Amino acid sequence: MTLVVLVIIIVIGLVVVFDLLNGPRSVDLSSSTKSSSSALTYKIDLTPIRKSDSYVSFNYPKGMTLKTTDLVSQNSVDDYVFIAKDVYSWDLSIDISTVPEGQLSQSSSYKYRQENPAEYSQQTETVNGRSVVIMTDNNFGNGFSKVAYLVNGGQLATVSLLGDDSNGVGPLMTTFNMVLDSWQWQ
Repeated sequence: MTLVVLVIIIVIGLVVVFDLLNGPRSVDLSSSTKSSSSALTYKIDLTPIRKSDSYVSFNYPKGMTLKTTDLVSQNSVDDYVFIAKDVYSWDLSIDISTVPEGQLSQSSSYKYRQENPAEYSQQTETVNGRSVVIMTDNNFGNGFSKVAYLVNGGQLATVSLLGDDSNGVGPLMTTFNMVLDSWQWQ
């Protein structure tokens, strides 16, 4: 009986500790920390860096790190995942895949977004003389979540940027436009 009570006390203690570690935090910005608020601000270097391979060429910000180039699906021929740390992380994912009929409607990612207009809004822009479909996540709050679809014959590029920045969405929009404006199929 004593062993059962001891186990219950340990479990309750672990739950309380876990809750304290993972619960919301409040920060007291007293006068000593207000003067050093710049320590809480991040700034990602937006200097363009060129990335090229046998499929595509594009610019991305110097402040982002290439995390992986692992192929995400059997139709993928090229993949890039870049990350950066701000107040929240930025994630720039680029996937080049084959679409045998060359139709955007063959993309399950696009179809899902198109079939859920309450969650995603669609717009079409002309970038470097080509039509680009852009889907925006309407439920992402103050952050940034956009996916661009670029079709080139039997290839589809899906460019996704997700993040939140201490300086607002401006730096993220600059990054998204940097990739799209510099995009070239090889």
